[in-house]
Amino acid sequence: MVDIAENGEEASVLMSIQNIKILGGNADCVDEERFPVITIEGNFIYFQVRVGSFLRAKVAHASDSFIGCLIHDSINAAIPKSKKDGENWLGHQVAEGQDVLIKVRRFECFHNTLAIRARIKEVL
Repeated sequence: MVDIAENGEEASVLMSIQNIKILGGNADCVDEERFPVITIEGNFIYFQVRVGSFLRAKVAHASDSFIGCLIHDSINAAIPKSKKDGENWLGHQVAEGQDVLIKVRRFECFHNTLAIRARIKEVL
């Protein structure tokens, strides 16, 4: 489940649920359709990020114009080379498997999957 704030500045992703207990349930009428409503209790782990945040990511793909990274082995971060970077782009210094520090620029959601657009701040 991906939730992006209306202002587009914050996003969260449900990463894990553990120790679920069903506390009760009933059927409510929502928009003239019946949906089951179940009250649960459990441990929920969310990944939450804001525009401007710094994240550690692992390079999964590196090319001359684009770097693809994974955050927590599951969230995609795309780092395209911009025209103003030129030959000074830090992406030229990375290889697959290396860690980088990235700064979040914006979010996108495709089919309930979060994609982060970022810039490399440091090669670790």
